[in-house]
Amino acid sequence: MAGLGSGLYAPSTRGAIGSLTPSPLRTYAVSLRAVAANLGMATAPLAFLVLAAVDVDLVFLVSAGLFAALATHRALPELPAQASVSLLTILKEVARDRQWLAFGALIALAWSLYGHLDSNVMVWANERAGLGGMTAVAAGYAVLVAVLQMPVTRYVATRLRHWDVLTAGTALTAAGLLAVGMARSPVGAAVAVTLFALGATLLVPGADLVTSDVAPPKRVNTYFGAAGLFSTLARPTARPWALPC
Repeated sequence: MAGLGSGLYAPSTRGAIGSLTPSPLRTYAVSLRAVAANLGMATAPLAFLVLAAVDVDLVFLVSAGLFAALATHRALPELPAQASVSLLTILKEVARDRQWLAFGALIALAWSLYGHLDSNVMVWANERAGLGGMTAVAAGYAVLVAVLQMPVTRYVATRLRHWDVLTAGTALTAAGLLAVGMARSPVGAAVAVTLFALGATLLVPGADLVTSDVAPPKRVNTYFGAAGLFSTLARPTARPWALPC
């Protein structure tokens, strides 16, 4: 059920930003969404530790209540109508769209690299400091991304095309993965996490911007759903390595 909800919620959220935000402001809008998401990721582990100590059921009740309140808020704007087409038609359109196929290949590579953050650095943190260490790394990473997001966005907004933003994010993520393999101490792991964080400040908004650029007017949610599928299929390719630090 959680996967189904995310599959419906995430594409429509990104699609709303892509459809309702004027083009000159879209870069900042997707970056602010990334800031909000990472602040949520930073506070979630801490909230879990606090609520779980009281009553683990509170974690699920509070989460469900917050999500339901946001999803049904009457102040949300009306979204543009989406074209109703069959899955087969969508697949045929995607197969003919070479630019979209190139995007799919790049985003799959990027998220495959990004998946190593969880499967390597988090495993290392768990081995060194248990759940507390994993929580600290996860929260620290999310805060780092949130802090870096807007300064990086302001720097690249007038210098790089949207495709270049996505490519640069992929390159920095690859550098983070290389740093994981070369790490020999906690400092090395911190460098890897920082490179991953810098990559995320470009990769996440870059993917949303490219999707908004290439999606037909009434296929925005469909294209964001396909982008989510590319990233979902890529993440399981990451496998834990033994960090010798």
